[in-house]
Amino acid sequence: MKKVFLSTLSLFLVVVSQAQSENTIYTIQQCIDYALQNHTSIKNAELDYKNSELKVKETVTIGLPQVNGKVDFIDYLKVQSQFLPANAFNSAAPAGTVAPVAFGVQYSSSASATATQLILDGSYFVGLQAAKTYKELYKKAITQTKVDVVESVSKAYYSVLVTQQRLVLLENNNSLLDRLYSDTKAMYDAGFVDKVSLQRIEVSKNNLNVELSKLKSFSEVNYALLKFQMGMPVSTSLTIEDNLETVMAGMVALEDVTANASARADYQQLEVQKTLMELDVKNNKVKAYPSLSAFGTVGANIGSYDFGDVFHLNDWRNYSMVGLQLDVPLFSSFRRGYVIEQSKVALDKVENTMSMMEQSIELETLQQKLSLQNNLQSIDLQKANMALAEEVYHSIKLKYDQGMASNYEVIDAETSLKESQTNYYAALYDAIVSKINLDKATGTLVTE
Repeated sequence: MKKVFLSTLSLFLVVVSQAQSENTIYTIQQCIDYALQNHTSIKNAELDYKNSELKVKETVTIGLPQVNGKVDFIDYLKVQSQFLPANAFNSAAPAGTVAPVAFGVQYSSSASATATQLILDGSYFVGLQAAKTYKELYKKAITQTKVDVVESVSKAYYSVLVTQQRLVLLENNNSLLDRLYSDTKAMYDAGFVDKVSLQRIEVSKNNLNVELSKLKSFSEVNYALLKFQMGMPVSTSLTIEDNLETVMAGMVALEDVTANASARADYQQLEVQKTLMELDVKNNKVKAYPSLSAFGTVGANIGSYDFGDVFHLNDWRNYSMVGLQLDVPLFSSFRRGYVIEQSKVALDKVENTMSMMEQSIELETLQQKLSLQNNLQSIDLQKANMALAEEVYHSIKLKYDQGMASNYEVIDAETSLKESQTNYYAALYDAIVSKINLDKATGTLVTE
């Protein structure tokens, strides 16, 4: 009985432990770290990089010794004839006549192994440079993918956080309306207010409940979107908690922010592409240079009129050879020149794209800096409006309690308070998004 109890207790503790781990409260950095480890697009980018490493190794092997074996067996069903002067075999044969002579046997077989070694080839060395640069391109692609993921996760996270804060405020507003309805109901029962006044408050309560229901649904969708952006199963339990005021405390307008294209991963990818295009031009040029390779072959062969003799290994005859092969391109009908010009055109296009991106990054940085400045100013204004609306509400509510204001004025003040709160948190989110966009524009959102 005691063992059963201990087993049950252990199982319970494991379940509780798992439940606690599944309900861990995530900060923004924890969400980002999770996404960087689990997002499918990052995993695929890392696999592409791994594949590029294998491509480099594959390219290196081109310049290493290559060994190929060959085995063949031939059955000459009818040996081909060679035509020779007839008088070479028969002096009485008329001059100018030929005699068909079949040289060879019906069966022959051979086996050989040939080793080749590249000694000098400009294209090979350029190819090695290109393969390593190709690998660097995929490394930059990983960084760019991380930037996109961090941007998506950050925006989704703060959207959830702002929605949570708005839900808290709407719940508070709902409580205010509940108290107002309760007070008005008591006054209605006592005959101090008419039924329309009570119904007006009830309509406001119903509208607020509808808004609350929509916002809760929106919050669920936001949570699902955040988990999707993190690479987390949507069915997984996730809780986040942060302080928006703390986030905003460290956010200031940056007057000295300037565009820095070289810090951007997407621009760095273009720089690598430019290097690849330069290597392509170089490769097409060195193809006009000679290439030198060495080779060596060892083998054995046999020929016989009897099929069974082919399998007598003692009758096989060995042979071997070594040599050098020099390939010299002489004339390509001007094709090589046109290919070089095409690669130069491709290089020019990449340089033009880089120039356009530099201007685009400069414009984007300016736009996001001004957007952040405007949104920070908007926050101050909306915060002041929210405080004023709250003060107006409490003042009118006090007058209403003293019989100096109508419930219509209270409802109107409550609506203004709710709008000011919504505007404030919308301004908060806009400012956070502007800061994320600015960090992305300046290449500081993700640093490797």
